[in-house]
Amino acid sequence: MPQKFEKPAPKTATSHDFAEALKDGNAQVVADVLYQLDGLSPSDCELLADHLVGKPSKLYPFRLEFVRSRRGRPAGDQFLKLHDDGKIKQAFYNALAKAGKYDAAIKETMDKTKHKRTRVTGVVAKQKSK
Repeated sequence: MPQKFEKPAPKTATSHDFAEALKDGNAQVVADVLYQLDGLSPSDCELLADHLVGKPSKLYPFRLEFVRSRRGRPAGDQFLKLHDDGKIKQAFYNALAKAGKYDAAIKETMDKTKHKRTRVTGVVAKQKSK
């Protein structure tokens, strides 16, 4: 015979949980704690206001900032872009050492990394300017 399990009661957060979430600086955890709070106490409101104004206490080094959403394509993952830039740079210099010619190295790098010419030449130009 199947057993019936009761749902656990929704967890309610405390002011201490809110302060700990702010101290860790994880926005998702702060949001979860705010969803679980029954209400904000005056001290919680003051702490939140200090973060919005930009004068948080030394215990909470993070600041909250409202940012207007932007139109257009999102910037993407910066770590992935840096990783790809490193792979492109490495492939280009290996191809340049082997072929000896700039255009041949660009073509081989494009074939190897599957990136377009503008991306490959942009990474190479950025490297040369450093």
